[in-house]
Amino acid sequence: MDRTQVVFIELNTPNKFRHTCDIVEKIYDLGKTATIYVQDIKNAHTLDRQLWVWKQELFIPHMIHDSFEGEIEEAIIITTRNDFPAVTDTLILFDPLEAHQFQSFQLVVDFAEVYDATRLKLSRDRYRTWRDTNQYQMEFFKLGAFLGTFKA
Repeated sequence: MDRTQVVFIELNTPNKFRHTCDIVEKIYDLGKTATIYVQDIKNAHTLDRQLWVWKQELFIPHMIHDSFEGEIEEAIIITTRNDFPAVTDTLILFDPLEAHQFQSFQLVVDFAEVYDATRLKLSRDRYRTWRDTNQYQMEFFKLGAFLGTFKA
């Protein structure tokens, strides 16, 4: 199996909901699926609402899903469970997770929140820790450059 690709996206502003929707839209446009991990249900509901109204001309099938039993038909899953199975192509880490929890995904997207010194340090620590395991293909992008790397 190929190594999981882990991409850190530089965020210069604290609007992670909007940037997550940008990434979800691109992934969905390419026919891929994604799981979005958030730590608390309030953020899960906020992200759910954001995706419903993201763009008037675009519908992205998604739902908050925490049982993972039976067949999952939605392209985008929002979950607060940190022990979810890899039922999608991509994992978007709205909130951080331990590396062993995402080894089965093809692509993992995390955020380097450079607008806040504490969050920046935590993201740099995660990047360094995961890079040093030599188990992941690590990359760093600005959001626009990352979205431009996707090809139809």
